[in-house]
Amino acid sequence: MSSGSNPEILVVGGGIGGLAAALAISRTGRQVRVLERAHRFGEIGAGIQLAPNATRILDQLGLLRQACDVGVLPRRLVLADAIHGNELTALDLTDFPDRYGGPYIVLHRSDLLEILLSGCARAGVGLETDAQVTELRDDGGSVHASCADGRVFTGIAVIGADGLRSC
Repeated sequence: MSSGSNPEILVVGGGIGGLAAALAISRTGRQVRVLERAHRFGEIGAGIQLAPNATRILDQLGLLRQACDVGVLPRRLVLADAIHGNELTALDLTDFPDRYGGPYIVLHRSDLLEILLSGCARAGVGLETDAQVTELRDDGGSVHASCADGRVFTGIAVIGADGLRSC
């Protein structure tokens, strides 16, 4: 379904990894289209902890402020004995931005997904739902992703980011 002088990169899977990859690729000037099998973009699960290596990437994508606004920046991380609850060790997290170049953030997975989804929409990433990819075909010059509903998307490369459902 894509054509033109700037061929698309296809990303199969619209979770956190797929949307982050799509947004990063779009920042290089490439057209990107995300193919998500579900009826809507959504994340199942609870909280997620993002260490500075991840928050630096969010900063490069222009999304760190949003993540900080909806997340929690804990001051201290405590590891405790699971049986007695005794503190085994603790780590001060307040110096992480200066020390490692990014904060330590705890937030809900669905909040992170929504931040990435909004970033992709603003960047012009194509976002397709109900796009269950059933076949990938490489003809040497392009790749074709066939979906269960009959749609076919064409790109110059495909990235598999469908997590547990990867083939």
